[in-house]
Amino acid sequence: MSGGSLRLIMRDFISINVIIIIIILILPISDSAKQEKLIPSSDEMIERSLGTFGWVEVVQCILVSFAMFFDAQQSFITIYTDDYPTWHCTNQTMCTSNSNICKIPKSSWSWDGPSQKTIISQWNLECASSFITGLPQSSFFIGCLIGTFALATLADTSLGRKNMLIISCLSMSITSIIIVFSTNVWIYSALKFLIGFWRSSIGTCVLVLLTEKVSTEWRFTVGIVEYFCFTLGYTSLPGIAYVFRFSSWKNVYIWTSIPAIIYSIIGYFFVIESPRWLLMQGRNQEAIAMLKGMSSEENDDLTSSLLLNVPPQQKASVFQLYSSIAKLFERSWALKRMVATMVLGIGIGMVYFGMPLAVGNLGFDIYLAVVFNGLMEIPSCVATY
Repeated sequence: MSGGSLRLIMRDFISINVIIIIIILILPISDSAKQEKLIPSSDEMIERSLGTFGWVEVVQCILVSFAMFFDAQQSFITIYTDDYPTWHCTNQTMCTSNSNICKIPKSSWSWDGPSQKTIISQWNLECASSFITGLPQSSFFIGCLIGTFALATLADTSLGRKNMLIISCLSMSITSIIIVFSTNVWIYSALKFLIGFWRSSIGTCVLVLLTEKVSTEWRFTVGIVEYFCFTLGYTSLPGIAYVFRFSSWKNVYIWTSIPAIIYSIIGYFFVIESPRWLLMQGRNQEAIAMLKGMSSEENDDLTSSLLLNVPPQQKASVFQLYSSIAKLFERSWALKRMVATMVLGIGIGMVYFGMPLAVGNLGFDIYLAVVFNGLMEIPSCVATY
């Protein structure tokens, strides 16, 4: 075959392919192909349906985030309820300010405040081992650890994010009221375990509810609001404890629990469920109504047209408990990120929780120390915002 013939064949081959490509590009797309192209994923539908960050989003953001306010109070309440109270000598011949009260008669010294000011003074734990005095707080964090594994994925089931948040907050608050009936440190520690168990899912439910109801542009901002409310809750504790400094530690639990119960009732009626979860459950009409209430008026028609055309595979999602956790171990990149996050979380948790919980051992005023510690977090929230 001559070179000219070969060039002619190659030219004809290229020309035919170019013609075929042009025909494919200009031919109308079939109905099935159009439908597959035009129908976005659930995330894209929600993103396109949500409008600007309006007053509805602001109210929902504050309402949902405020659960962290009560979460912080229960996380750090032992700073005051389990504190080692100050004392003074009543018999100067047998007692001095440097005496070890465990080695002198009980009649030679007395607490500065009422005997029921903290669990240490009420249950005579001043000479107990550090294991006993630290057991309530340790039980709380063990409850948090177990609760994280037990409750982590329940928000993805038919229970939902909103209901999981309300149940967790309400159960935590009710247990905090029951704890005032404790008669010894063992019952007290068991109830602290339950408080930690129930509060373990509050943070994740709040974060998911916040981020799934706003566009990607605002997700970082609403996440900061969550932790700002946590800081406010922590900073509010000294004020409550100071009011009841001459009464029982039980008052601190009661007056941090009652507002949390009221919040749970309000949240049940006014917190809006996540649109993504509604779509996962096949409750498309509810998702449309919710998104219409949150989106701008010009997006109403878009919301309806998008969600009414949800493909069959997205209309219902069969959820298997802990299946999402199993997927982390199936993907190496996800597992590596999870391990790295856990290592960072351990270091951050030891400092973030360890320092405030041990502030009573620093020799400063226990009320001002917590206030200043909390106020130091506010600039970091603002700077991050």
